[in-house]
Amino acid sequence: MPKAEKIVGPCKICGEEKELAFSKSGLCHTCGTVQIHGSGSWSGIADVLDVYREGTEQYVDENGTKTHHLPRHIVEERVYQYALGVLGKKAQFFVDAYPYVFLREEGLIFKLHNDYDAATLLGKMRLRVTQPDFRLVRENLAVHVQGCGTEGRVEKLGTSRNGVIYVNNGRGGMFRIEGNKIATMPNGADGVLMLYPNLLPWPELNDENLEKMRAISRRLHGIGAKVTADSLLCRHLNAKFEDGNLRPQQYQQLVLLRWLSLFVGEALKLRPAMLATGEQNSGKSTLWEKFMWLLEGSEYKSGALPSKERSFVAAITNNAIQIFDNIDSVNFTNPRSDYPGYIDLMCKCSTGGKIPIAQLYETNVEKTYDLRCDLFFTARVNPFPSDRSDLARRTLPFPFRNLEPHEFITVEDMQRDLMADREEILLETLIRLQNILRGMEANKDRKYAPDLSDHPKPANEYHLKTGQREQRLGH
Repeated sequence: MPKAEKIVGPCKICGEEKELAFSKSGLCHTCGTVQIHGSGSWSGIADVLDVYREGTEQYVDENGTKTHHLPRHIVEERVYQYALGVLGKKAQFFVDAYPYVFLREEGLIFKLHNDYDAATLLGKMRLRVTQPDFRLVRENLAVHVQGCGTEGRVEKLGTSRNGVIYVNNGRGGMFRIEGNKIATMPNGADGVLMLYPNLLPWPELNDENLEKMRAISRRLHGIGAKVTADSLLCRHLNAKFEDGNLRPQQYQQLVLLRWLSLFVGEALKLRPAMLATGEQNSGKSTLWEKFMWLLEGSEYKSGALPSKERSFVAAITNNAIQIFDNIDSVNFTNPRSDYPGYIDLMCKCSTGGKIPIAQLYETNVEKTYDLRCDLFFTARVNPFPSDRSDLARRTLPFPFRNLEPHEFITVEDMQRDLMADREEILLETLIRLQNILRGMEANKDRKYAPDLSDHPKPANEYHLKTGQREQRLGH
């Protein structure tokens, strides 16, 4: 059978004189492949990218059609520009301290500075971590997003906007809580983005769980933020507090409020650091770890405070919650260490202070980032410098008493009991947030007397008053 004659001519897209592999369309091999696969599936996109990555080009001379390899810098430019063009059509670029890529149709968000996220995103185009083209696209894309992306908030656990509370459901979507209904929405709905890779899935809103929620709602009688006796959430988020500035029941009330505050984002501007103090085996670490067991699973264990400021900054900018254990081993006044600088950062975490982006990237980029991290500490005694009243006003101390012999419970037993009740605890959390939302709507026109004092209130007094107000709103 005779070979088909090769047709050579100017390509209708690139205009270059080449063999027209797609002769009926008048297109060369590269442009024809792009036309066929360019707007299709990820596998089709990867096929087109393979053509660019091959780095060959056909040309015609007096001896006929030949193929040659392009210079590497030209191949790299074509690879990057094609990948950027694809993501520009399929995704939105955001900056919230770090660069993010949000795939609209899939409802997925990727943090380019996270190795796993970057590998997952670029792997859709068959760019693998060990390949030079992976680094080429990742690093240039991160710079592009950092400079051209939309500045916004990528929430971790939840937020409150326009009278609606959104809670990350750990399933790639979120709960949308209104006063009269709770619904499941895809990530990106209403312009709200969520990303918390370690979050365990929350219960689905199926018929069985909806019936459980109705039963919980009847038990709560409209209460949102107030501790109630027959609540699994309140039973587990409790400890053996010592009488101090507050009574044990008031300390428990603050713990419940702190748990609920994790899901309303910027609706609360003051987020005091929580400091549990007490002797060894008093349960001070376990109370804060219960928060994380509910969110991330019982494998979670708290860690030590980093010794380098850059590591501390990375911890508080990459995580919604940070628990640092036994911090009384740290000397915050030692000028030869990085620890003195931590105090200002802790204060900023509590009040939403700003740090320059350059502190994250070691660049001269003139942008700032709002610190948003809920800090939890444990220590035998309060280790913070007595002359730093600014941090004292932003810290809630929780004194733990020694346990009586009959009160000891193993960590394993507490984990088992908590995880057995996890689903109902999370469903109760949703109902309580909805009740708080209803209370806020019912009392939106209520006026409160301003605090005319010249100095900020200590955190425990402020937060308790806020809690009492929330309790009223929760009815």
